[in-house]
Amino acid sequence: MAITQDQFESICQKIETSSDGLRKILKINKIATETFYRFQRSSQKNIERYTRAKKNQIENISDEIRDIESECKAEIDNCEDSKKCNAIVNYYRLKIDTLKWLLSKLVPEKYGEKLDLTSGGDKLPIPPSQLVVKIAKDEDKK
Repeated sequence: MAITQDQFESICQKIETSSDGLRKILKINKIATETFYRFQRSSQKNIERYTRAKKNQIENISDEIRDIESECKAEIDNCEDSKKCNAIVNYYRLKIDTLKWLLSKLVPEKYGEKLDLTSGGDKLPIPPSQLVVKIAKDEDKK
């Protein structure tokens, strides 16, 4: 089954406004993944539209994390049973951690964990793997 430009646009809008994955959105719309990607690759305009939708989705996911935190706080404020409160916190923690993990994999340069203690963001003159070897050789010379 082929898809139309309107269906493609509708899917892109759904991508932009939710944290749902493409597979879930396509399943709801009863569109095969291969069909969608074939249509997406059919024009540069479609490729750019899908790329823009995914970028907007990433920003939407980061906003969603803040919304989840507010939802959790509201539920805890209304909770009286400590076991239920702990379950609520753990549920929301899992949701937030999952979204944070997803962001760290989709946009590692912005949301990933970065550990740069030596170079101030500049490229190292020697790759870290070779640096360890060089240090070990220097130690052997002593």
